Amino acid sequence: FHVAAVWDPDTPAAERAALAYGGVVVAGSLQGLTAHPGVDAVYIASPPAFHLHESRKSRAMKLRVAV
Repeated sequence: FHVAAVWDPDTPAAERAALAYGGVVVAGSLQGLTAHPGVDAVYIASPPAFHLHESRKSRAMKLRVAV
């Protein structure tokens, strides 16, 4: 797989993750991440309480989802 973009509500954490994957795009929101043209799947690594909401938003964009 290839990491195309990252998002985290903690912007510094997202920036660190982006650097770890070679300087990929940092999305400003979950919606921005799911709309990125290079994204065809998402890995949700948030606390369990947020999984359903984030999964539904991602599936609505026709993306594959891993939790």
